[in-house]
Amino acid sequence: MEALYSVMQGLESRLGGGEGIEGIYGSITATGMHKVLECMRHNCGLGGSSTLVDIGAGLGSGSSKASAKGSRAKGLLQQPQSRPIITCSSIEQIASLEPCSHAYSFWEGVPLSGKQAFGRLFAQARSMKAVAVVQRAMRGVPPEAHMAQLGFGPLLLIKAFPVNMSGAAL
Repeated sequence: MEALYSVMQGLESRLGGGEGIEGIYGSITATGMHKVLECMRHNCGLGGSSTLVDIGAGLGSGSSKASAKGSRAKGLLQQPQSRPIITCSSIEQIASLEPCSHAYSFWEGVPLSGKQAFGRLFAQARSMKAVAVVQRAMRGVPPEAHMAQLGFGPLLLIKAFPVNMSGAAL
């Protein structure tokens, strides 16, 4: 799991905008990401032959700073990656989640339309085994029902736990 987070953090750091300590401001900490990945490994079969897709990285949306990050990301993503395969792209860049096996999204700030697009893609992908979503608590509706409303289809909640992000806690 440390190797996977290291690759993710390396890509993030090369995009720029880091606070000099850990990741880009507002990104999940190593400890938090380890909890997510370890849960997926233990409960959902995440491993060396898995393909993890990171939905909602926010690259290329909004400001010119984000746009510059999006341009740098495209160049970085054309470079060969080591196992496990990591694909980072905004939801608007993805036509299908095939052949990905696992999905992850730190989707604080992702608009409802982006979450719904993710839900449709997830439900259509036969290769998908699991999805992990990091956000503030889902209040007022059970998480499975909330995800179903977004188009993910029927899901089983494996685990819910708090994680930290650089500069704040969720």
